[in-house]
Amino acid sequence: MISRSYIIFILIFSAFSQVLSQELNVLSYDQFINDVKRNHPVITMSALTQNIQAEKKTEALGAFDPIISANSDQKSLDQKNYFTYQNAEIQIPTWYGIEVYSGIENNRGLFTNPETSLGNLAYLGLSVPIGRDLILDKRRAKLAEAKLMINYTANEQQMVINNLLLDASMAYIDWTMNYEQVRLLKESLDLINIRKQAIISSVKGGDRAAIDTVEIVAQINSIEQSYQESLVAFINAQYDLSSYLWTQDRIPVLIKDTTIPDTMWLEKNNHSDLLLSLPDQIASVHPKLSLLDTKIELERIDLRMANQSLLPKIDLKFNALSTDVISSPVFGQPLSHNYKFGIDFSMPIPNRYGFANQRIQKAKINSIIEERKLTFTQLELKIANIQNEMKMLASQKVVTQSAVQNYTTLLEAEKVRFDLGESTQFLLNSRENKLIETNIKLIQVKSKLKKAEMKYKGLSFEL
Repeated sequence: MISRSYIIFILIFSAFSQVLSQELNVLSYDQFINDVKRNHPVITMSALTQNIQAEKKTEALGAFDPIISANSDQKSLDQKNYFTYQNAEIQIPTWYGIEVYSGIENNRGLFTNPETSLGNLAYLGLSVPIGRDLILDKRRAKLAEAKLMINYTANEQQMVINNLLLDASMAYIDWTMNYEQVRLLKESLDLINIRKQAIISSVKGGDRAAIDTVEIVAQINSIEQSYQESLVAFINAQYDLSSYLWTQDRIPVLIKDTTIPDTMWLEKNNHSDLLLSLPDQIASVHPKLSLLDTKIELERIDLRMANQSLLPKIDLKFNALSTDVISSPVFGQPLSHNYKFGIDFSMPIPNRYGFANQRIQKAKINSIIEERKLTFTQLELKIANIQNEMKMLASQKVVTQSAVQNYTTLLEAEKVRFDLGESTQFLLNSRENKLIETNIKLIQVKSKLKKAEMKYKGLSFEL
């Protein structure tokens, strides 16, 4: 009875054979990676994230916008106007923490506050911090942080996109490798099946022993099993590759069965040029270090704010006043006669919060500096390891190519001996299996070398 797995294999084998017989479209690596760069949702999300951060800078600038305000408060009881307070004002924040404000008051009534000036009153005033908030305040700190976060987000998104392109490149290599293995095993099966028919004919004619038929059928079964496993791996790799392809309308694209990879791309290695670069030079310009540099600058802003919290809060307030809001400018009258002056002072003692916050911020900065040193060393070693891996794989590629040539020569010689009756089907199968095994190893070595090259380009952000 025919097993279910065998039927499935026959269906897959037939489908793939039909695909190979159709007109095939080659999806090159450059075309694939350019499609990823144009249409992948991560690219769109990255652009949106950077736009959001740019808007946060605008949001921080909003703290310096002039503010217009007005209020009116009135009380009337038993037909008596107890009080009417009306005020219109504009406040203009400045970069150095000084606030300029001007307004007009209109106060009247029978029971107004004794401190309130009745009638119309115009004023022009200043509020000046001379202690805390003079060098830096929350508004300026928030704006400085927003500016730094633009660079931070840009480097962060650059790393996100780079990781996406690296993963996509690895998926393309896996797809290509599995396709090459499937094609190799398919060609081997076709050749062995042709030889099988010739052996069957020889057995019927009495030129070969019947055991040769068993030997070649066992050979076919072994290769068919490997072929089936490789075909499943190729189909899975194709699905994985499809996850990186999207249309301009953000609709996922499924790679067609008639689409194949550019197999020559695995042969195009420029690892020799990559080995010339020094690891420390590549590591020094890595965006991850730029991220840590920005984090240090952000913490230094917090440290400056912590230093400000150690100072006493002293705010000077001065208003120039005028009762004639129509004909007389505010400063048209002597300031010694018409003004309002005040000073606000506050300071916590012993200010444990301020000193503790300062020590915390210094510790955070030192921690990030140590993290940066560690990250630089790790990047440097990682680059050196990949360079060593490329050297080893390049050497292994040359050795494996030589082995393929030698096993090919041995197989051809064994075929001649077999045709002359000086060899057996067992020896011929052994030579053929070794050649197939070495060819598969060569494909895998080429793929590993290409992956090492992509990892190197990923670390140097050249994808």
